[in-house]
Amino acid sequence: MRCCLKLLTYAVNLFLLLSLSFSLDLKSLAEEKLMEAFGDGAKLQSLQVLSSQLPENYERAELKAEPGSPRGYLYLYQGNKVFTVALNLLWRCKILVAKRDILPGERLNEENTEYVYTYSTRCPKVPEGFVKNFVAKRLIKKGAPVEQRFVKKEFLVKRGQKVKVFYKSDSIEIQFESLSYDNGYYGDTVRVKSPLSGKLIRGRVEDEGVVKIH
Repeated sequence: MRCCLKLLTYAVNLFLLLSLSFSLDLKSLAEEKLMEAFGDGAKLQSLQVLSSQLPENYERAELKAEPGSPRGYLYLYQGNKVFTVALNLLWRCKILVAKRDILPGERLNEENTEYVYTYSTRCPKVPEGFVKNFVAKRLIKKGAPVEQRFVKKEFLVKRGQKVKVFYKSDSIEIQFESLSYDNGYYGDTVRVKSPLSGKLIRGRVEDEGVVKIH
């Protein structure tokens, strides 16, 4: 009886060892296929064998995964049989995060936000465009992603607003205050009045309430 138990224990340990070895090979295969398809844009989080059993060898392996989807599949083909492995995926995301707490109504800028890269099952939707065009609608805690739903787009310069206007070229620098005749986001062209000629001149929105003459 004791001899039978020893043989049974040996058989179970051998099975577990072989299963672990195959799992490691399967993991490596999935990671290899992901690297071929997406480079460092995707990572394997975990995998799950969906078929009742897996073959000892296979003729070819095929990856099916859509960019940004948290789930993918690895298919192993042996003759007319197909074996399926589900893959839980992480994707490389470029996200905007708060460098400190951002209060409701506060404008985003380079001092309170920064872009970082991280891996996640789904990449959060971040504001598109220059960060200074956006204002927080709610408290965004330090380190939290700045998602599109947490902010609203708001003009840096508004029609009828008093703005600081400057012109700079080599050693020449001119600054004055004027009224904006247009609304504008960062990079937009707006009209302001020249204090010398009284004519409308055009400038580029550089910051909140700041216009640079072309």
